Amino acid sequence: MDRRPEDFVIRNTLIVQSISSTLRLLKSFSLSESENDSHLSDYRTITELCAEVYPSLANSYSTDFLVHMGILPALGLVVMNCRDRDVRFQALGILLSCPDYQEGIWNSLVAGKLTGVIVLLEEPWRTADGRIPENRRASMLNLDVAFKEKRMTAAIRQRIGTDNVNDVEETTHIVTW
Repeated sequence: MDRRPEDFVIRNTLIVQSISSTLRLLKSFSLSESENDSHLSDYRTITELCAEVYPSLANSYSTDFLVHMGILPALGLVVMNCRDRDVRFQALGILLSCPDYQEGIWNSLVAGKLTGVIVLLEEPWRTADGRIPENRRASMLNLDVAFKEKRMTAAIRQRIGTDNVNDVEETTHIVTW
């Protein structure tokens, strides 16, 4: 049991970072989309822990530049890679709920808008049983951010619905905030 609120936040943030680092490492070793889907409990744990600590982090937020990597990268990972509708939308909702919250280069609103593009591309393909077919998944290729102009350009690749993994459509999306 945590005796101080800070201990609660630190402990849960470290757990979030540990789980998300493991998922990123697995993904770097060509974790297939269906293998990625088997980590739903990890995505759910990240989202639930972030939901618990986010109010404390957001309420203590100041305009000072924070160097630490807290929970925003992990929430972005959930939104982009978790295909469970409830978990994905809960993580996206957390990102969008405090638009001024910042962790290093990560801004909550910007991360929410950026990862939301993946959601907008994939969700129309969700099947009646709640799955997004592997052949309709999207991924980020490139990102060009112009902070001063409050604009980013994201290049995204999405499979077009065939069995051939090379059948993809690449699109460019401009996101502003």
